[in-house]
Amino acid sequence: MLQARAAFAKALVFAAQARIALRRQELIWAAIADYYALFHFSLVLIFILPEEIDPETFQKLMDKRQGGTEDPTRVIPHRYIPEFLKRCESRGLSPEMRSTVEKAKVLREFVNYGPRAEWADDKAIFRSLKHKPEELEEVIRATVPLFHKALNWARQACNPGRRYSQIVKIMFRDFITKPDLLYATWCSPEVLEEAGRIAESP
Repeated sequence: MLQARAAFAKALVFAAQARIALRRQELIWAAIADYYALFHFSLVLIFILPEEIDPETFQKLMDKRQGGTEDPTRVIPHRYIPEFLKRCESRGLSPEMRSTVEKAKVLREFVNYGPRAEWADDKAIFRSLKHKPEELEEVIRATVPLFHKALNWARQACNPGRRYSQIVKIMFRDFITKPDLLYATWCSPEVLEEAGRIAESP
């Protein structure tokens, strides 16, 4: 459960940074932060619903965890997240969660790696307008409501989820301000306040 709470904290901090960056029109950082908010929230679902993990990945997580000295999440590649979410859809998770993750990933890669040059008639063409800011705004608006919908789904649809989806939200402000974690030092008060509001929203 500690791993689920830690992943939830990361998801909320990145979601807060995405919202703040969007308000300031810092769209490149907003796209990066929102994708990682969705990625870390997907890890929350993985930790509270281990029965939905495929056997091979589950065994890798267990093997990594046994040593106790390494973060087991390193064995979960980014490409695995949509696959896991699709498995959850058979239990009732909305496909909107997976589609939003996939959209956010496309936008994050667009701002991370673009503009990329394409060649036409021996001339370089930069496809820098392939995506529009409105696409990012739509994804960011959807992110936080999806967090809460997914936790409600986990609580209602799966036995472990009924218990664990509440635990990850308990005392979020106390958890995120622990002195042995990086958030109090590396995050501005504005980000921590925004993250707290997200955690407490319905």
